[in-house]
Amino acid sequence: MNNAIIEWDREGHPHARDYGDIYFSVNSPLEESRHVFLVGNNLPERMPAVGSRPLLVGECGFGFGLNFLITAEYFCKLAPTDSRLHFISCELHPVKRKDLQRYYARLPSSLLPLAAAMLSHYPEQGKGLHRLQFSYRQRYITLDLVYADACHAFSNISMPGPGIDAWYLDGFSPSRNKAMWQPRLFRELAALSHAGTTIASYSVAGDVRRNLEAAGFRIEKSPGFGNKRHMLSGVFTQTTAENRLGWTTPWPDNSITDNTVAIIGAGLAGCATAHALASRGVNVTLFDKNSAIAEGSSGNPRGIVHFNPARKLDPAARFRLQAFNFATRHYQVLSRNHDTGWQAGGVVHLPATGKDRVLHEHLATEDLYDSDLLQALTPARASELAGIELAEPGALWLSAAGSISPAALCHAWATHTGITLVSQTRADRAVWKDGQWTLSLSGPQGVHEKTFARVVLCTNELPDLVAGLDYPCIANHGQTDTYQVNEAALASALPKLAISQKGYVVPWHGQGKNWLMVGGSYAPGRHTEDACETLRAKNTELVRQLTPALMPILENCEQSPQSRCGTRISTPDYLPLAGPVEDTQACRDIFAELTRNARKTVHAKPAYLPGLYVNLGHGSSGLTTTPLLGEYLASLICGDPLPLLKEDIQAIHPLRFLIRTMKKQQ
Repeated sequence: MNNAIIEWDREGHPHARDYGDIYFSVNSPLEESRHVFLVGNNLPERMPAVGSRPLLVGECGFGFGLNFLITAEYFCKLAPTDSRLHFISCELHPVKRKDLQRYYARLPSSLLPLAAAMLSHYPEQGKGLHRLQFSYRQRYITLDLVYADACHAFSNISMPGPGIDAWYLDGFSPSRNKAMWQPRLFRELAALSHAGTTIASYSVAGDVRRNLEAAGFRIEKSPGFGNKRHMLSGVFTQTTAENRLGWTTPWPDNSITDNTVAIIGAGLAGCATAHALASRGVNVTLFDKNSAIAEGSSGNPRGIVHFNPARKLDPAARFRLQAFNFATRHYQVLSRNHDTGWQAGGVVHLPATGKDRVLHEHLATEDLYDSDLLQALTPARASELAGIELAEPGALWLSAAGSISPAALCHAWATHTGITLVSQTRADRAVWKDGQWTLSLSGPQGVHEKTFARVVLCTNELPDLVAGLDYPCIANHGQTDTYQVNEAALASALPKLAISQKGYVVPWHGQGKNWLMVGGSYAPGRHTEDACETLRAKNTELVRQLTPALMPILENCEQSPQSRCGTRISTPDYLPLAGPVEDTQACRDIFAELTRNARKTVHAKPAYLPGLYVNLGHGSSGLTTTPLLGEYLASLICGDPLPLLKEDIQAIHPLRFLIRTMKKQQ
């Protein structure tokens, strides 16, 4: 994906070289935006009536983001407190941050806080959907930026039904950007529109009007702004009947109106999901069998936030990339108000095998990942960044990666006022009866039952909890060894940042001391409570392979390392399980055709168990994947647009294993 090439005229107005067109009016662009898009969609009158459901605005052509900033400003003035604005926009050629900063310096002071908040999250590059979230004046704003052409972007937005309330058509002139102003795009917009959805555009071209009317919008001309005599505004008057369902459709029957959710498991996945739900005003009860949160494998003293790049951007690789981008933005914001230990110093990733070296060489020559995200390093440059001599050539540099305290992170998530934590309480059974889930619980107060409308399982004890529920999960016993580095000479030899390969070494400073954690070695099966000398030896050998220069630190530390054991649960394809739980037999019947023709597309909606979801199987990537999938689960439960595109949901959908089994039964 290429960034926009901006040419600035003498008056400081930006022009797009690719389209030979100016981005916005040279005279009063903010007033033009307000007149054409806000007034054209009657939003100043509609914003005060926003209720519990967010106001959904869709835009074709993000550009410099002026329409978004103006909309957010008016929303924060006019909408009720605690209300939500969800703004979805697409852009084929993202504007670079430096160009945005140059123009934003000219904005009126009233827009500067919003502009600064947006810029602090703004993804300069990166294919796919980027979800940005921030609050201002007690309103909550979500910006979904889809870096793709408009047709591809809006055909891949996933929401429970037609939900866009207002459309902004703001691409470059139809004569200069014909690829956008086409009938197919307007059909995609119609598919996301409900009766009463409004639309506005500065363009009054005849083809634009006719194509909008053909898609189901009633269009009329209205007074334009400045020198433009007219603009178009309209309203959607039809009901979309197009069937785009398939097995990757994650939307369950949302007829449950009760707003109570139980989450089983207070590790990374459970706390992330609880936080995302509570941020939407949902009452969450978080259960855990331990005496405190993050006492399982989520309680390591340190962990790295990174991802393993792939040779091609298939759904699995796109998911990992989106999860990484979302996590780093999320931790940046969360750490402003909570001490999570987040350190965004970057991670040097070394090849572990000859196959890895070939992959790294491939990534160094192919334009698969954006250069500001991933760079190939010479051995000298890798050692310079790490601050220590590295044993392996062919390193990759993930500049936005970093390390964080998993336990501190879980505590930061769980402190939300909408979350009730119930520790030392085991969920023994979950049964659906009388339109709700009844949990059988055992704890200090004895055995008792509680009912909830929805239950999210973030624990690996699925067969014990729900009869017949069993996904292919793999348990691995792992161990981290943390060294306290007291001696000044040894501390000065610590690396500057985290280094990863098959495992990882993570340096950090905390509690007035220097620390080095080594991890990544594991064995099949579940853990015991005691430290394993075999795994400690593996961790030591890992350090020797990564950088022999670190061995004196391990050998000369005054104290033995603090070892921590745990069991991580992963899946056969090393991707998490997140979403609604399927009704197995019903889905076998619905998608039976796949057993006869594995390539057939079955246009049908899966059947799901009412109100039951899972979020588990994150393996060693939980710090990277749980923030996005917590947001994903909260969006599903609350009926918001999803933070994953339709084409990428298949990577994490729990139903994927049943579908694969059926396809193999031909």
